[in-house]
Parts: sequence; structure tokens; C-alpha cells
Amino acid sequence: MRNDIIKPLAEMMGSSQIRPAISDHPFGSLAKALAGNSFQPSRPTGLFGLNLSSPTKRAEPEMIRWQGESGNWYYHSIFSIDEIPAYKEANYIFVQRDYTGKRRALYIGQSGVFSDRLSQHEKFSPAVRMGANEVHIHLSAKNRHERFQVETDLRNGHNPPLNEQNVEPLGDWFSNLLNRY
Repeated sequence: MRNDIIKPLAEMMGSSQIRPAISDHPFGSLAKALAGNSFQPSRPTGLFGLNLSSPTKRAEPEMIRWQGESGNWYYHSIFSIDEIPAYKEANYIFVQRDYTGKRRALYIGQSGVFSDRLSQHEKFSPAVRMGANEVHIHLSAKNRHERFQVETDLRNGHNPPLNEQNVEPLGDWFSNLLNRY
């Protein structure tokens, strides 16, 4: 081994006694560890210094588009049903995503105080029982009126099962009214 390479390398690593076979090793951190120096990686490392720590969380959530009956598209952020962020004003969809990746809207709604509403939401438990595993959140509506427009457009386009209203058809109501008199 060449001394002009080994000596500066040894000084950098804080040891004057480095075995030449290790000092030229292409994996510097491994060479330091094998040479007996106190090498502390900044995060868990495996063989050859590969990163073993879990991947960091995404900075931005995944996005998806839902189309309303009108043909308009609405972008939604996708969150796990377990990790719903606290937003104030939002449109939201409780979604069942199956093993093939196909998504089905179970409930579509809007709220002025989304995080408070969700904790007391009457459709949350039924949605989970039906397989909801995602919540899609739309934040682009500027006010209550726009949130209602988005909700109505999406509900009419997808007919989610938990949005069904128990309302008698007008004909039955009118017939019942006439039968009374």
C-alpha cells in the first residue's frame, strides 16, 4: 500500500494504525467500523451503510379526481381513515378501496368544522362497517355555498349508499293527504 494515501486517511479517521486492506475499502463507513474507530451513523444502517430506517412520510398526500353529475372534476387529497387531518372547512368522501385499488364512495358530505363534525358524524361508523378505509378531502370550495354545490354535484353523480334519504315520494304523500279527507 502507498503511504502517501494511508497516512492522510489515518489522520482523517483519528487513528494512525489502520490496516492497509481496510483503508482502501470502497465503503468508507464500513472500513472505519472494521478498523475499530467509533463510527456512529446518523441513522440505522445495514450492510455497506445502506439506510434501514423507515421511509419518511409523504410531504404531500396522494390526490384523486372525482367527477360530479355536471361533468366537473373535483380534486381530493387521500387520507387513511385512521389518520384524518383536522381541517375546518371541507368536502369529504368516505371511501372503500378494495384490494384491486378500485374505489367506491360510501358517503359524500361537507362541513364548516370538519374535524369536529367527523368525531360525531352519524355516518362514520356505518361507513367503517361497510369497509371505508380512506377519506378523500376537497379543500378548494371557497365558502359554504360552494361546498354545498360540490357535495350535491358529487352525490348526484355517484349515489353513495349512506347518502340515501328516507323521503316518501311526492305521489305517496299526496295520496295519503287525500285519503284523510
